[in-house]
Amino acid sequence: MSDTYESLCDEGRTAVEELDRNKWRIGDLASKATRLHANVSVDDYAREINLHAKTLYEYRRVAEYYPVSARTEFLSGTNISWSHFKDAVRLHDLTLSLQWLRRVSDEGWPCDEASVQLSNIVHDAFGGDAEIALTPLTDSELESVRHKFKTGLIARLIATIDALHIAIANGTY
Repeated sequence: MSDTYESLCDEGRTAVEELDRNKWRIGDLASKATRLHANVSVDDYAREINLHAKTLYEYRRVAEYYPVSARTEFLSGTNISWSHFKDAVRLHDLTLSLQWLRRVSDEGWPCDEASVQLSNIVHDAFGGDAEIALTPLTDSELESVRHKFKTGLIARLIATIDALHIAIANGTY
């Protein structure tokens, strides 16, 4: 392979595609290992495969969020990468996340641009208080948050997701 900029970019894109496939695979394996073996935690599995637990939690979270059918819709013939999928999880609604990914694909936004656009949407929707929607949580943190949520906050979140769903569907965001 030559060392032209174009060939180096081609090789880099191929490497990123392989990396993305492995992130999905590792996430799926972690999900399966913890589902089939009740005595195995994500932390245990992370130690066994020599990966940071935080990274494995993220891979598993994204893999469990998207069914395989949703992944295949975007992973062939689009510019959508695993990082795009990870960012779209922040919407906390699969239908909305998939609509967002379709828009990202249609617009041809690279990861950085899509992330900025999504952050702007989430920031606007939450009136500047988007930290809840932007922070990935571990399983134990998520369980704790579920117990602490008040009915009003959940209703506000659902209304916001509905509004975002309509805005993205109408192309106004």
